[in-house]
Amino acid sequence: MVSTTRSAFSLRPHNVIGAWTSDDRRHVESAEQLLLELEEVAAQVVEQWPLPIGETVRNAEADHPDLYALTRRRDRISDSVRLFSALAVEGFLNYYGVVRLGEEAFNAHFERLGLVPSYEPCYWYAIRWPSLPMIPYADCSLS
Repeated sequence: MVSTTRSAFSLRPHNVIGAWTSDDRRHVESAEQLLLELEEVAAQVVEQWPLPIGETVRNAEADHPDLYALTRRRDRISDSVRLFSALAVEGFLNYYGVVRLGEEAFNAHFERLGLVPSYEPCYWYAIRWPSLPMIPYADCSLS
């Protein structure tokens, strides 16, 4: 059996300008824009609902095809908001891990792990052990 020992690594400070921002905001922007669209479409669904709110419309595809198409659009937009939000969170956590731990340490120890195993250490380093010794921070602010 071959065993390997993970080398120690230092942490970068978490309280400097730019440390909590990612350089890729497109997923956040997409989620925000789609959320506004979702609110509009959801209001249209409520406005066009043929029964009292809370009652189910049966056989909507055949009897109310326009409403059915609108509700399907609402559901697609809702799914997209959730997906883009999840991508934004994942992107931020990866960025945070690289900034806080350094790219070499993050890639060596966390990048290929599953979702929880790779993000749990970032939580512990950020929240539970913020005063651990850290390496000097290279300015990553967005200017």
